[in-house]
Amino acid sequence: MNILIMTCKGGIAGSTFSVSYLAKGLAEKGHKVFLGCTKDSMYSSLLKDVPVEIIYIPFTSKIDSVSMKIVRDLIRKEKIDIVNAQMSRDRYISIFSRWLYGLDARVVHTRRQIPNSSGGFIHGWFYTVGTHRLVAVSAAVKKALMKMSIPDRHIEVIYNGTPREKYDVIDNLEVSRLRKNLGITESDKVIGVVSRDKKQDQVLKSLPMLDKDVKVIFAGIERTEKYTRIIDSLELKNEIHFLGDIKYPGVLNYYPLFNVSVLASITEGLSQALLESMAVGIPVIGTDAAGNPELIRDGENGYLFEDNNIEQLAAKLKKILDCRDTAGYLAANGKKTALEDFSIERTVANYETFFERLVAGN
Repeated sequence: MNILIMTCKGGIAGSTFSVSYLAKGLAEKGHKVFLGCTKDSMYSSLLKDVPVEIIYIPFTSKIDSVSMKIVRDLIRKEKIDIVNAQMSRDRYISIFSRWLYGLDARVVHTRRQIPNSSGGFIHGWFYTVGTHRLVAVSAAVKKALMKMSIPDRHIEVIYNGTPREKYDVIDNLEVSRLRKNLGITESDKVIGVVSRDKKQDQVLKSLPMLDKDVKVIFAGIERTEKYTRIIDSLELKNEIHFLGDIKYPGVLNYYPLFNVSVLASITEGLSQALLESMAVGIPVIGTDAAGNPELIRDGENGYLFEDNNIEQLAAKLKKILDCRDTAGYLAANGKKTALEDFSIERTVANYETFFERLVAGN
């Protein structure tokens, strides 16, 4: 198959890596894969030495005529079978290009987050009549799409995956250097959060219920006035590190510093940060919301907590931080879940089968 994957975003985010894994996996299975992205995205470096052809598309707006013409010309020249759009602007471009130029390629949208409810029925109608199918990265995302009046039969669930070889880049010498720079010893109790700004305040609010020597590492956010106010109001004396954005793959070297990894988000389709933590062997705690319960089986390969239930979050943090056996049990099962049940090979195979059915008209 000839496949065009499009995305108007390509910064440091789980979705960026998920898209790159998909493109790479399909190309390595022998398909001709093109990736349409903006010039300032990370894809050129992420897909270096991979048989994926990068096509720069401006995606300046949802009705960008220049982008539509680039898509039209590429589809016609390369006889594209599948157009797989990932984000807001490129989703609109894929539909308008198809309608305006009468393109034959099958149009598929992948939805990686719980969709915003704004637009409701109108958006649902637009995405239903404008595409051949939608892919949801979890059943939770599918359920949210169906609330927009998108039919069940129009949505395919294909889970995100993570590649085993991704974690080969973790450098033990760099891990040791980070420990030294952050003043973290092997005996310290460390909570790690790798995420953009997604309700990290819940972790801060749990600290008064934990031991005073518990340390926290926030990778992905800066210390803003909002967090300073919370820290001051709770009179927290814990050692808390706000590291800001950390470039891939360097961020992977931080995971071994954690005793537990927390994701307090309620909008995740299927979190790459949780998958990464589990794959590295770090026990995880996530909100019992969105796609998290499809990845975490509470008490078996991690813990879930009710959003905004700080007491419950603190209790589950204590179970992991204070009991090595519990932490080890959750970590071992979590690693198996990430590397086997949610392997990138399974994800790519599911996409390949799904695309082949669409091209065949089924």
